[in-house]
Formats: sequence, structure tokens, C-alpha cells
Amino acid sequence: MPHALWVFATFCLICGCASSTPSPPPPPTAPAATTLIFRGTVEAIQPAPLERSRDNWVVTFRIDRVIQGDFTGQTFSFRIHSPARSGLETARQYIVEARPVPGGFEVDQYQWLRPGAPDG
Repeated sequence: MPHALWVFATFCLICGCASSTPSPPPPPTAPAATTLIFRGTVEAIQPAPLERSRDNWVVTFRIDRVIQGDFTGQTFSFRIHSPARSGLETARQYIVEARPVPGGFEVDQYQWLRPGAPDG
């Protein structure tokens, strides 16, 4: 009889059925955040100085059409160094790419100056 008990215990250890606590389920995987791409018209470029910041202007786009990603707002704003350096002009339409980051989005303020970049 002791031999049968030893075989049963070994079997339980190998199969995992001797564990008194069930193993936790794997954590759910969060969906990958999608880059936001939209076509928008520059409504305003305004000075908005911040202490110890080099990006002291705010550009506000009116969202004309979301091409990729999820965004339900009517406008989208972000900080830039200056209108001259970014190449943005009021009342012009651009395609904007914004990468999701914790708490919002990150926009390359010079993306319109790269060769081959869509300009709207």
C-alpha cells in the first residue's frame, strides 16, 4: 500500500493536481495603442509661454477627418517651438500623425518638413 501512495503522490506532483491553490489566469493583454492620424485645418497658432520650455506656441487644429485611430474631439492642440520652424500656417490643411503616450499624444512638430511627408 505505501508504494501505491507514493506512485499516486508522484503522479499528482507531475500533473499538478496536488497543488492546493490554483494557478492564476494569465493577465489580459491590453490592445496595442494605435497612432492617431487625421486631416485637420490649422485654426490658430498662439503664443503660450511656459517657464523653462522651448515650445512656447500652441497650434490648434480643427479635425476634418480621422484617418486612423480613435479621436472623438473637434479640435486637437499641441505645443511647438515656433510657427516658422514647424512650417505650419493658419487656415492650411495638414495630415497630422500623433503617437499615443501615457496621458495623451506626442506630435513631431517638424513632421511636415520631412521630404515626402503628406501636406494635406
